[in-house]
Amino acid sequence: MFDTLKYAKVLEGVGFSRAQAEVQVQMISDVMAATLATKQDLKDLGGSLRAELASVREELKTEISNVREELKADIASVREELKADIANVREELKADINGVRQELRLEIKDVRNEIREVEYRLTIKLGTIVSVAIGVAVALTKLIE
Repeated sequence: MFDTLKYAKVLEGVGFSRAQAEVQVQMISDVMAATLATKQDLKDLGGSLRAELASVREELKTEISNVREELKADIASVREELKADIANVREELKADINGVRQELRLEIKDVRNEIREVEYRLTIKLGTIVSVAIGVAVALTKLIE
């Protein structure tokens, strides 16, 4: 708090007239009243700042909550997309595996058929060899007798 009477007396003590001191005190008082904040001004400002801060805090809480919900929804959506993609890949792999199985079965069948053909040819050749051997044995027996 500015002591105007004390200031006026100091001014008079250094040679100011009473009128000059009063004008000086009035001017400084007017400047201080116009530009300096009072305790009440600061209390009012503090109260409005607190209210504004509380409002901003609530807005931020709401915004954070909204963002959190959006992120949860996005994560759930991505999770479902991944599940669907995994299921599709699984089905594609099953189809591919079944295709390979079918190809292997056909290949095995072809190999078995080829083995049977070779067995038949060998049986025929062996039969021919046995027949020739019997013929040779009979011829040898007749020659020896």
